[in-house]
Amino acid sequence: STACFLFFLAFYFFRSRKLLFLNASTCFLALLIALISLALVILYYTKKITPWIPAAFLIIEMFLSATIFWNNINQPSTNITNYTAQTQTFINQLPKTAKDQRLAKSFLLNNDRGESYTFNYRGAEVFSSNNDPKISDFYSLLGLPGTGYFYFYSTSTQLTDALFDIKTFITTTRLTDSTVGFKNYGLRDDLKSNKIWYKDTYNTAYQCNTFPLAFAGYKANNLKLAIKQPLENQTKVLNALTGSKQVYFSQPISAQITSTNLVVKKDKNQLNYQSKKATLSTLTFTYKAKPNSVGYIVLDNNLMGYADYTSAASSLTINNHTFRSMPVTYQPIGVYVPKSGKVTLKIKLKKEISKGSLLNPELYLLNKQALNKTISYAQNNRLKLSKWTNNQIEGTVNIKQGQSLITTIPYTSGWQAFSDGKPVKIVKALNRFIALDLPKGKHKITLKHTMPGLKLGIIVSFLGLITLVFEYLIIKKSSFN
Repeated sequence: STACFLFFLAFYFFRSRKLLFLNASTCFLALLIALISLALVILYYTKKITPWIPAAFLIIEMFLSATIFWNNINQPSTNITNYTAQTQTFINQLPKTAKDQRLAKSFLLNNDRGESYTFNYRGAEVFSSNNDPKISDFYSLLGLPGTGYFYFYSTSTQLTDALFDIKTFITTTRLTDSTVGFKNYGLRDDLKSNKIWYKDTYNTAYQCNTFPLAFAGYKANNLKLAIKQPLENQTKVLNALTGSKQVYFSQPISAQITSTNLVVKKDKNQLNYQSKKATLSTLTFTYKAKPNSVGYIVLDNNLMGYADYTSAASSLTINNHTFRSMPVTYQPIGVYVPKSGKVTLKIKLKKEISKGSLLNPELYLLNKQALNKTISYAQNNRLKLSKWTNNQIEGTVNIKQGQSLITTIPYTSGWQAFSDGKPVKIVKALNRFIALDLPKGKHKITLKHTMPGLKLGIIVSFLGLITLVFEYLIIKKSSFN
């Protein structure tokens, strides 16, 4: 058991500190206190020390923890208030039709994925209070940041927008500011030719062409997706769900590579680099592509960490637009090709970085006509919604032979499905999302969600209240006697 505990501590240090943004000194102190606590517990149970020693240590540890926590409180409450007010005001300005499906944005404060609750919109980062690691894994395969129970809808593409019914995507010109916890991830310049719902000084809300929330399609549970091939995986998913054979991306466009203070060598699809001296270094990639087209540069995940001090790159820019990536998976970065037909990616490396390697970033142009054909198929076979609330969806759909009702609602407990008023077994699409196997024909569908354990919780709480009342009456009677 001691070995298991030590393994857990080691795992906590090397894994959890990245997710919780803890520095090494904080983690080391936590490990030290945990080891001392373990030693005191062992000594106490072997009767080598009196109980007041671990009790005293616990009191001292709680006092020191509270003191350190209090001294390190630097929550920028004014910035949070301003951010919340500005973002809510912007979302309120959007037309109602821009918010009747899912909405996503490239920015957030303090990496809070629950902002869809804060600003009351349907998002694609928190589907429920219990995140599913299968969704995180799926996001990662599509080039979206996902690890463990955490996933973000940044570094998205027009294909993922279509898949997850992202009708509105909001971008901002505000840069990442770690001092106040503001992060702006990815780059969605691929949306520049899209219609705009609303725009202010900093933010722009783009209109996206998407799949419906649910449609008649194919479950694609046996689909094989490869690690670190996000655009290929996106193509496979959309084609498999709709029975299409479209090609959504061009052949990769390689860049002309130049550098300062670096010796760069190409090894297949990897670039190995080594600095000449301990100063800032720069890698520059220049692409030639069709003017006024859009596409994606697939970027390595080793360039930036969760925090600035863990990042190899000090800055990333595409055509002078600054952006930030995450250290999770290969990520497609949205690009708009200007009239000049030239796209320039610049990676500035810190002077502390003497050598390293990264994926050779290549540009893939988007075939919007092919994508729109697939979207049209899904829309023509959509579940025609008559009701969509926080816990219930209703509508009608026409199912053809061999089709199922496909959704991008995560397969979790608490859901019930009804077809024409009769219960229907819920199955999976893509091994992760809710689907229904239905016979050929037109059906009225109802999906209901009830919080798991809600009824049991109410009963237990009610029994507990009754027990408390009886206990009070018994104690009162005993005291009176």
